[in-house]
Amino acid sequence: MQIIATGYRSGAGVETDKARNLDMTEGFPGKIWQIPPAGRAPILLHQAPSAADHFLDTTHPELIVPDSKAGQLLFISL
Repeated sequence: MQIIATGYRSGAGVETDKARNLDMTEGFPGKIWQIPPAGRAPILLHQAPSAADHFLDTTHPELIVPDSKAGQLLFISL
């Protein structure tokens, strides 16, 4: 077992994309992260009121994230 990221309060959805990035949504703070491999700095992709479990569409590629507080679906190109 290996710790690859720390300091995230409430991971709601976690998935690895084709580039081996860890794509993660945090429900309570509403942050949507991309954590690259090999110790590179995390990238904040979007700040939403809330961010629930996401869907990774590998065809386009994009993350589809429900924002339950705003009543919206977010489409974030990767």
